[in-house]
Amino acid sequence: MEGRDTEPHYRNLPLSELVAWWRERWLLPRAERVDGWREWRREEIKSRLLMEQVRVTK
Repeated sequence: MEGRDTEPHYRNLPLSELVAWWRERWLLPRAERVDGWREWRREEIKSRLLMEQVRVTK
């Protein structure tokens, strides 16, 4: 994604290792920089997803 390679390099890693890498490399640094997620409420997320789903199916 940074343009250094023309082809992706695939690795056969267990899902747990991929999740751990993603968490450290992307999730935690982003959570420190972007704080809007702190205001999210579970009920609101579910409701918004359901509203979006209805819009897509129409």
